[in-house]
Amino acid sequence: MVGDTVGDPFKDTSGPSLNILIKLIAIVSVVFSGLIVKFSPAIAALLNLG
Repeated sequence: MVGDTVGDPFKDTSGPSLNILIKLIAIVSVVFSGLIVKFSPAIAALLNLG
């Protein structure tokens, strides 16, 4: 059908995949922020920051 090709063909698939991507980025940022806080003294000592 011609009507099915008009508009955004990925509108039904982009929403759920973006939702999963946003959740994944949030989880990764929470994990890495915890690691940065935990190891910040060691990192600062290695970089001679204080």
